[in-house]
Amino acid sequence: MLEADDFETAKLAMVSFNKEHDIGKQYLVDHLYNHVRSANKIIVGGGWTGVLANKLQIRYKCHVLNLDSDQRWIDLGCKIFPNVQFKCQNNWEFDGKCDIWASTSCEHYDRHELVFEMQKRKGTVFALQSNNWYGWPTHINCSDSLADFIEYLPLNNIYYTGEHPIYREKYKRFTVIGS
Repeated sequence: MLEADDFETAKLAMVSFNKEHDIGKQYLVDHLYNHVRSANKIIVGGGWTGVLANKLQIRYKCHVLNLDSDQRWIDLGCKIFPNVQFKCQNNWEFDGKCDIWASTSCEHYDRHELVFEMQKRKGTVFALQSNNWYGWPTHINCSDSLADFIEYLPLNNIYYTGEHPIYREKYKRFTVIGS
């Protein structure tokens, strides 16, 4: 859990619950549910404190596993969302099966690792988001546009694509759902 004097971690944790993040995660959940009505197991990659995982668990009423490589977020998420399973592990090292693999953090991923993960999970539905906010230090895989995001994803079937403005319409968040 967080130490009393760990203000930087506390501030980062609060960001995971801010309005912009919440809107983006709910947008993904709503559009995913419009196209995929049931699942037995969902994996959330780079799930941070578990906000997306919790929303998916409430909507789908199934087993949801939140993966993140930072133990601080796992510890915090376990306390806040006991209905979600949390595991501190790198996304790309977890081989468990799932019906849906979701992430709102594609801008943080190495593009080649994400593509490889998608290729090894044939038949899995992917619900993904990225953005064009290049100025954030950990955003190593932004996309210029929705078309740019779609272009590198190895999907045979696309169920939904969309975008919406974020942070006072300064940037755009891109959503792609498919298999």
